[in-house]
Amino acid sequence: MGKEIVHVVRRNWDIDFYNDILSGDGFIITEPAIVSLDGSKVKSMYGAQSPLYGTSYEDDQAFIERYRCKCGEFKGKLFEGEVCPICHEPVEYRGNNVKVTGWISLGNDSKCINPYYYQLLVKLIGKKVFPDIINCRQKVDIDGNTSIADPNEAETTPSSPYMGIGTEKFMEDFKNIITYFANVKKNKAKELLELLDEQDKVFTSHIPIYSTILRPQSFTSDTFYFNSIDRHINTLYKLSESVKECNPIEKPFILYRIQKRVNKMWDYNFDLISQKEGFIRDKMLGGPCNNTSRNVIIPDPSLKDNEVDLSYQTFRILFKYKIIYYLMKLNDMYLSSAYNKWRASFEFDPQVYNVMQYILKKESPKILINRNPTLNYYSMLLMNIRNVKRDATDYCLSVPLSILPGLNADAIIFMDIMNRGPKVEQSILKECVNA
Repeated sequence: MGKEIVHVVRRNWDIDFYNDILSGDGFIITEPAIVSLDGSKVKSMYGAQSPLYGTSYEDDQAFIERYRCKCGEFKGKLFEGEVCPICHEPVEYRGNNVKVTGWISLGNDSKCINPYYYQLLVKLIGKKVFPDIINCRQKVDIDGNTSIADPNEAETTPSSPYMGIGTEKFMEDFKNIITYFANVKKNKAKELLELLDEQDKVFTSHIPIYSTILRPQSFTSDTFYFNSIDRHINTLYKLSESVKECNPIEKPFILYRIQKRVNKMWDYNFDLISQKEGFIRDKMLGGPCNNTSRNVIIPDPSLKDNEVDLSYQTFRILFKYKIIYYLMKLNDMYLSSAYNKWRASFEFDPQVYNVMQYILKKESPKILINRNPTLNYYSMLLMNIRNVKRDATDYCLSVPLSILPGLNADAIIFMDIMNRGPKVEQSILKECVNA
C-alpha cells in the first residue's frame, strides 16, 4: 500500500473573505448574535447566529424553507414546482449551504495574526519568545505620548530585543524581525525566511465564522444556550467593534485580546477533531452503530480460515428482526406474539434456536470482524457464520487460529487459554504461541 501525502494549503483569509462576499457564500457580521425584539430574543440577520446560515432544528420554520425559490420569497412544499414571479425560478428542494461563512472584520487599519501562522511562529521563534513579542508593553507619559518600553528595563531578563513591541510593530518590522531570528536559529532559518514571501497570509483583517449547522444552539424567551466556541465568537465581535473606534493608546491591548480569542477558537476546533475524545473519533467513529456487537474472541482450531461460531445471545440481538419475521412465517404467528417469543428467548429457547439454524441454512449470513485501530487489511475481516452456540451463557466469539496475528490478538488469546486451565489441549496452546 503506497503512502498518501496530504498537502495543507496556507490560505489568505482576506482573499477568502472577498471571494465569499462576491460569490454570495459569505456576509459581514455587524450585529450581536441575539437581539431583543418585543420582549423576546431573536437571531439578528447579520449576527454570528444569522438566519443567512440557514435554519436548524430549533427554528420555528426549521424545515419549511427547505423547499424554496432562489430568492426565498416563496417557501414550503405546497408551492413545489411553482415558478416564483420575482426571481422566475421554481420552488424546489434546496438544502442548507454549509459553505456560507460569516466574517468578523477588524477594519482597514487593524490586523491580527492568522492562527495557523501564529502556531508556526511560536514553533519557529519560541513558545515564550514569540508571545512576549506581540504582548505590547508600552509606556505613556503625562502628555499622552506612547513609546515601547525598553526590554532592558523589565524586571526579568528580556526574551528578545523585540520583547513587548505588539502586533502592529511586529507587522511593520516583519522582515527585519524574521531575518534576525533566521540568523539566530540556523536550524529553522529556511522555514522562517519562507514566511517573508507569505506576509500577506500571516496577517489578516477578517476572521471566518463557520456555519451554525456545525455549532448548534437553542434559546428560550429568556435564555440563550450556545456552543462553547460561541463564547469566544461573541466576545470577538465586541472586541472587533471596539478596535475600530478606540483610543490609539488602547488599540495594542485590544488587538492582543483579539489575538488570544482567535487562538482559542483555533484550539477549540482542533480539540473537536483530534485525539480519542475529539468529535471525529469519539462521536462519528467511536459512537454506537447499528448491527454491531462487542465480543470476547476465543480460538477454535476446527474452524476454517473464513468461519466463526457466534454466541446465541449475539445472534439473537443482531438478527432480531429476521428471527421475528421467520417466527411469524414458520409458526403462523401475529407480530406481537412473535415479538414476545423473541423477547422471552433471553433464556435459551429451542424453537428460537431452530429458527437461527434455519436462517444459517437459508441465507448463509456473514459478519465483519473489526479490531481497532484499523491499520491494515487484517483489521477488518468478512467471515461466514458456521454455527450458533447452544449455550445461552456463552458470550464469546469463536475464531480460527489463522486470523489471530492479523488482529494482533495472539497475546489476548494466550491469556484466555491460560485462564481455561487443563481443559485446553497443549497442541492448541502451542499453535497460539506460534501465531
